[in-house]
Amino acid sequence: MSSEETAHMITTSILEQYQYPFENVVFEGGDNKVLAYCGAVKVLEESGVWKQIERLAGSGTGAVVAAFLAVGYNSQQLKKMFQQDLQQLNSKCCSCCIPLSTNNSVLKLLSKKIKESSGNKDLTFAQLYSRFKKELCVVVANLTRSDLELHHVKTTPDLPVIQSVRMSLANPVTNDMVKERNKALKVDDVMTGGGLLANYPLHVFDGWWLSLQEDDSFMKRMTQLADQQQINRERFNNFNNKTIGFITIDDRTIEQMLSAKLVKNVNEVAMNKKPYDTQLFKNLLKISNERSKLSKQYKDFLSQADTFTEFIKTKMNSKVRVSKQEDAVQILKEARLTDDDVKLLFGTKKEALDQIVNVFNNNNNEQKISLKDPLNLERRRKHFEFVNYHMRDNQNAPSKIYQRQAVENLLRVYQLNNIFENERNVDRTIMINTKFINSTTTRKSLKDQDRMFLDEQGQNAMKFFLEEQTRRRPLLKDVSNGGFAPEKDSYSHEDLKQFIDDDISEVIDEKDYMESYLERVL
Repeated sequence: MSSEETAHMITTSILEQYQYPFENVVFEGGDNKVLAYCGAVKVLEESGVWKQIERLAGSGTGAVVAAFLAVGYNSQQLKKMFQQDLQQLNSKCCSCCIPLSTNNSVLKLLSKKIKESSGNKDLTFAQLYSRFKKELCVVVANLTRSDLELHHVKTTPDLPVIQSVRMSLANPVTNDMVKERNKALKVDDVMTGGGLLANYPLHVFDGWWLSLQEDDSFMKRMTQLADQQQINRERFNNFNNKTIGFITIDDRTIEQMLSAKLVKNVNEVAMNKKPYDTQLFKNLLKISNERSKLSKQYKDFLSQADTFTEFIKTKMNSKVRVSKQEDAVQILKEARLTDDDVKLLFGTKKEALDQIVNVFNNNNNEQKISLKDPLNLERRRKHFEFVNYHMRDNQNAPSKIYQRQAVENLLRVYQLNNIFENERNVDRTIMINTKFINSTTTRKSLKDQDRMFLDEQGQNAMKFFLEEQTRRRPLLKDVSNGGFAPEKDSYSHEDLKQFIDDDISEVIDEKDYMESYLERVL
């Protein structure tokens, strides 16, 4: 990066000198945008935070990422797997394939890598925990019981990880489901992807449900709580400030998010580098121009509608008589509406004249002029965006893929808006802005520069997040040898660099400082 690109962002050499409380990471399902996670994890590795990570969770492709990392692979190895190894497995796959790859290819690669790392392709959750000292949580939807299942060393110790990930990758929209034998009930449970119910399972490490503490064992907890409903209500109650989550946000998703704070955070993660001049980016520019035109048309409609409505009210209050279409034509002239304005507001000139006559002949204030539905333009804009942006890489793909993408997008936006109603969830989420690359972008359409862009955006978002954390609660790692005591609520980038560079003359009592820090965090 150039000096201009790094002017507002702390480097990892500075970040690594601070302490952060994070021990748990959660990955949203994200198909090709998984490459952005590689950049984010790389920053955690370079800043020393990744050594603290003990628990990993994910849904769908997020579960694939979590599983790879849980069995000992690092960010660069993960990046290579998704860029090269998976591509080799899919070399015969056509360009209209669903994003990323077929599930079989992902599973084949994951199984191979698990065996290389552990010696056992059917490694169970219990064996993973024993061998790698990591807790892995894979999110799956149980259609038979209409419930969300969290596969984990505590809940499913003997289940092979590869089998669990297979379930989490399944997709009910394409009739892709997995039957799992329930030995206790002697029935088959129908399982499908966790993204159906929780594509971003940020809550899984909250509360006691997956805690391995002795006091949180199922035996003890189940005897304390009255019934299953109470268990379901309370098992994720306590907020875990050691959890951070990763999601990818593209231009389309940002518009559909309800959380103003979320959008603000995404926008503040500046585009440190202009996207590379690839075909995907050219498509973005074309679509952005069309969207701008439609947006302007929509704003023009609202302005014209307001002006014309006020004009009609003025004429009616002045007792102007309009009894025939010739009178209505005069009204349009006095209102200075052009043919384009009339078309925008009413659809046709005949409709405009008929409505004006009717309104003036029923001037008891009960009948109002009915303008063209203002939402039609907004719907047109959304439709254009959906067809030309959301689907642009799959124009020759089967309609089932269109259906899958539409349903997945609807579920994702609905789930994220519910999650981010709680602003504390916004504060523990790293939002990676992938701009023109969304979850429906096919593997073949991604060029090397697009992949590089995803990696850089992941790094930028992670640095921004850690910088914000450092500004709010700076804690130097070596507090016993001159740690820094917070004196104000937030700090600038220059402040933080100064903390590192300056000799700190006053030695601070470590116990007192830690107590103060915990009060601020908790």
